[in-house]
Amino acid sequence: VNRLADFLARKGWKTQMWNDGVIKQSLADLNQQIEVTYWSYDGNAQNKTERKKRRNLRASMPELIEAGFKVWNYNSYYLYFIPSSDVGSSHDTNYAIRDVEQHWHLGVWDDANSQNALPPLQQQAIGGAALAVWGEHSDSLSDQTVFTHTQKLLKAVLAKANNHN
Repeated sequence: VNRLADFLARKGWKTQMWNDGVIKQSLADLNQQIEVTYWSYDGNAQNKTERKKRRNLRASMPELIEAGFKVWNYNSYYLYFIPSSDVGSSHDTNYAIRDVEQHWHLGVWDDANSQNALPPLQQQAIGGAALAVWGEHSDSLSDQTVFTHTQKLLKAVLAKANNHN
């Protein structure tokens, strides 16, 4: 990873990698110019033993920030939209918008867990947030349909991320 990041830097590019590729044990050896897109602490594993194993192995967002990495909040609970053929049903989208508006902020990085949210000072180290749109179930939808059903959620995420609250 470090060799690839060095090569890309020589070409004028920044390297980003998903957080589940960063383990605590290798933090000191990882090039700090690599930006980390943080989507999930444990990959949303259903098995409790597997969740615990992954959380013990992987670096948390606070650990990455403390180690000097620039981190982007891609929280898989709040910031992922997976459109499908039933995207016309606004119930799920409206719920997601209300949930973001009421419960998410830039410091909430671990699913819906606000108990371990970053304090405002550490939130300043976050590069920003991203709304990820996954299209694997959207083959029957036009680009315009996906855009139409994503734009309100994106506006809610942008408002919260820009206000840092």
